[in-house]
Amino acid sequence: MDRETEKFVIQALKKIKHETAILLVSHKFQTALESDMVYLLEGGEIADSGAPKELLERENFLSNNYKELVFRSKV
Repeated sequence: MDRETEKFVIQALKKIKHETAILLVSHKFQTALESDMVYLLEGGEIADSGAPKELLERENFLSNNYKELVFRSKV
């Protein structure tokens, strides 16, 4: 999905997220960070779950890769 379409979809989901449950599958960090709850899958199984801020504070795939991404963007 291109950036413009993704932005439109995310904005639409934000408008209805308080009215319904939404299951969103994404490989993008930003999308995961805007969620209420994140489930990390590894090898087809749930490896970790929690609120995005909680997951970033723990050592896991999301936090390790997010920190690497932030580091690379500042270099």
